[in-house]
Amino acid sequence: MVNCPDVLNKKVIKQMKKGTYAINGVHFGDTYETLKMAWGTPTQKNVIAPSKVDCYHEYPHQVLCVFKGKAKWKRRKFKLYAIDFNEVPNDLTECQVVKKWGKPKNEHNMSVDEAFGVKRYCYKNTVFNFDEDGHCIGISYINRKLEKKKWFIDDL
Repeated sequence: MVNCPDVLNKKVIKQMKKGTYAINGVHFGDTYETLKMAWGTPTQKNVIAPSKVDCYHEYPHQVLCVFKGKAKWKRRKFKLYAIDFNEVPNDLTECQVVKKWGKPKNEHNMSVDEAFGVKRYCYKNTVFNFDEDGHCIGISYINRKLEKKKWFIDDL
């Protein structure tokens, strides 16, 4: 089972900020093939060229994995770009996150999507999404190093 990391744990926070946190044995830069061996077959596969998006459903958790690679690569060679936890512990709040992670350093790292009533706080490799009541509704763990590759195209 793939669970949301304990984002209030000091060790986890440090690793997530650095981009070195492993989730059930999977690290950034691992290939699709490596993740599939560690986590098993995804319940759903999508292609949003040039990305591959896989969904791992394990009630009550939903985990999305985004892979990036060159158009000519086979799926098994694509690299892990992001892991999205779309269902997080119900009691995780904006106040708790700010207390442990600190306030985002500048306004560029804070945004509000008024159409959906979502507030986003970015901490290097980790993005928290909060609803209008301050409850965390999703966490994205993003491989920022992959964004620097010549072939990387951000289409999401």
